[in-house]
Amino acid sequence: MNCKKGFTLVEMLVVVVCTGVLMAALFNVFFKEQKIITAEQEILEMQMNARVALDRVLFAFQHSGFGCRDSFAAGETMIGTDPDGDSVTVDAPVWDFQDNAAANGTVSDSVVLVYAFRKVAEVDEEHSETDVIDLKNVGSPSCSGSGFNSYISFFPSFQGDSFFNISSISSTDYTLNRDVMYLPDDANVFMVTPVRVTVIGSTLYLQNFVYSSNSNKLGLWEVAENIENMQIEFNADGDEVTVYLLARTTRPDSEHTDTAVYQLGSETAGPFNDNFHRMVSKGTVRIRSMS
Repeated sequence: MNCKKGFTLVEMLVVVVCTGVLMAALFNVFFKEQKIITAEQEILEMQMNARVALDRVLFAFQHSGFGCRDSFAAGETMIGTDPDGDSVTVDAPVWDFQDNAAANGTVSDSVVLVYAFRKVAEVDEEHSETDVIDLKNVGSPSCSGSGFNSYISFFPSFQGDSFFNISSISSTDYTLNRDVMYLPDDANVFMVTPVRVTVIGSTLYLQNFVYSSNSNKLGLWEVAENIENMQIEFNADGDEVTVYLLARTTRPDSEHTDTAVYQLGSETAGPFNDNFHRMVSKGTVRIRSMS
């Protein structure tokens, strides 16, 4: 008589239970590791986002006054409509600085910077002692000859960082409010406009006054999301600026509670007591228009 032995029901149950316990333990380890990796990835993305945002703001400060500094120094002004629909007169390359208290990270500073922000055309042949400028390679955005759309500068130019006001436009030339001394062939034509640096919600924007007539976007150019606060501080001479940005991760981390207080120059923000990771990004530059 052959006696064939196999696993009993109890033994099978023991194996199943042990396998289940082992798989549960492995899954728990995997799940925790995955959460750690996700949190580290979020922090890395936050750091990169904050760096890009800070670089863009510092770039705008460094270039404020390009194409307009000498005109403002001579007492000239720019007149137009701001994104809120109000008629404003801009009289400096760094204008309308709104110094707000951090208020637990909810209220940011803002400032309007004026600079030649985009090339719109090239000068066609040399020009000397004339107010009519022939153009070529005209691009966008187009100048309208009214409001903030009507201010341009040239580079290179013998008249320094000066802007000109367009009094009339044709398809091939601009008529200016005064004569240019001399412009070489192929000189670049730049549109000069005010740009507001601001945080709305948790997004950092550059708000271009030239595009403020667009009712959908109000001239807003998104620089970076998840920027909760921006504080701006100038030195005593006004020729150096330090920018502080408070950035956060996109997603919360259930294993983390943010109880920190963040120093944004002379202001503080926090504690937030939520599950987001945060960091302060800081940068300092000299302002060419004030140097």
